[in-house]
Amino acid sequence: MGQAFSDQHHRDFCVSACDAANIKLRELSTQHPDYAAQLRAIKMLSRTPLNNLNVPEHSFDLITSQFGFEYTPWSESAAIVARLLKPGGHFAMVAHRPDSTIVIQMRYQQADLEFLAGLDLFTAPKKRPNTAAASKRWLTLVERTLNEIYQRFQANREALILRQVGEQLESIKQQAQQKFNQAHTKFIDLANQLTISHVTAADLTAMARRLEHEPNWHIALQKAGLQLTQQCDIRYDTGDIAATGYVFHVP
Repeated sequence: MGQAFSDQHHRDFCVSACDAANIKLRELSTQHPDYAAQLRAIKMLSRTPLNNLNVPEHSFDLITSQFGFEYTPWSESAAIVARLLKPGGHFAMVAHRPDSTIVIQMRYQQADLEFLAGLDLFTAPKKRPNTAAASKRWLTLVERTLNEIYQRFQANREALILRQVGEQLESIKQQAQQKFNQAHTKFIDLANQLTISHVTAADLTAMARRLEHEPNWHIALQKAGLQLTQQCDIRYDTGDIAATGYVFHVP
């Protein structure tokens, strides 16, 4: 967004982005060709958590965070933000809140995700069976897993994640009768997606508990020398709570 604003208004911004994840700009450019030029203009610091960011003091006029800062050690991160901003600079942040729709949904789904992640089918080695007997044993395990999911779903028919995984696994089972290798590849993708969802839900709910215990957590930024100039609720089009927005200023 920052690079797009710069291009549209001919402001010649120098945009840097850091992320603890392995961000692959080439793949992003391929996936989003309309933004390829803007992505190439960004200085990407991949695999770089905030506390490992090695740039000179007072390097930035504006620092932004979208659903990131609240996951970090607040006091340490606040000190880093204060060090990196120029005098008169701003820090704008969109942060989760414990009563947001996404947090409530994740808390609701977390028990089902833990149940799924603990099933034998998903904890067993993911290596593709290479004999007819091994393939038959795997299909038997798939069938048993479907029965386990169905039994749990019967107790709560509103469990969306159980229904989605059950439907995908049923489709994989049917395809495996004719095209076993392709079906197993789809299973690997499903298992990977489930792992990501499980970890994401655990991280999000743990972070939300921190925010509940310390509702004024953002004061860490004020203690680091920044002044809070704006705080507002951010809502979906439906009116449901999505997040809280903050803007801080360096005097």
